[in-house]
Amino acid sequence: MNRDLRPSRELVVSQIGELATGIGFSPARGAEQCAVERRRDVEIVCRDGRIAFVGTPATIADQMEEWL
Repeated sequence: MNRDLRPSRELVVSQIGELATGIGFSPARGAEQCAVERRRDVEIVCRDGRIAFVGTPATIADQMEEWL
């Protein structure tokens, strides 16, 4: 199948009032699981079933231009 004819596998979740995510890049254990970062007014971009980016709409717009 021609790659250009495949359906898009991206999802953008916008207008998130508050998002809490774990701090760090690796899985947390024990009491570390309680450490979260709260972010307001963000969007999430998922690509191919994975979270590709979390940030403000302006920041995501900049990143989307780089992906095109």
